[in-house]
Amino acid sequence: PLPSILPNITCDILIDLSSLTSTKVSTLLSLRPSPIQISYLGYPSPLKNPWTDYQITDPFILPPSPTHISIPSGYYVNSHPSYSIPRRSPPPKNRTFTFTNLGRPNKYTPETFDTWLSILRRCPNSELHLLSTSSLSLLNLKVLAGPLSSRLKFLPLLPQLPHLLRLSSSSVHLDTSPYNSHTLTVDALWRGGVVV
Repeated sequence: PLPSILPNITCDILIDLSSLTSTKVSTLLSLRPSPIQISYLGYPSPLKNPWTDYQITDPFILPPSPTHISIPSGYYVNSHPSYSIPRRSPPPKNRTFTFTNLGRPNKYTPETFDTWLSILRRCPNSELHLLSTSSLSLLNLKVLAGPLSSRLKFLPLLPQLPHLLRLSSSSVHLDTSPYNSHTLTVDALWRGGVVV
């Protein structure tokens, strides 16, 4: 239970890395365990909740504001350069063309998923690789895909290095709208992929 851990938290500044992407963290932060609470990385859009005092951001993501701690060169950091992974090579001819989105299914709007299915219809020798999160979401997506469901491939969540290696097999990474990916887009671009 969250109230039982609050007396054990003693800090002057709390930095939240998940923001609205985690109900448990939002619930904890709403109890104000720290006098100053800052959001970083988890949700790069304006936050209008009373428990976030500041957001670490940059001028490309959010406009200047008294509640934004803006990093001029970009707020997003990653550890990709520490990996020694060979650059992707050109795909072999006549292989299946793969579209990929390894984001959480709760980012898929009906319009976005319909667009992806329309792309599959227009590209007969293609598949769509998606992240396998739960049996219910997998079933729902297959039902929505109808006859195209056999061209949906569900991939498991992997640690970072195998995930980056797996991205090499993707022809095009499809982003979501209106809530876009940021980590997955950086991963795909770092591997030399194309993001649409």
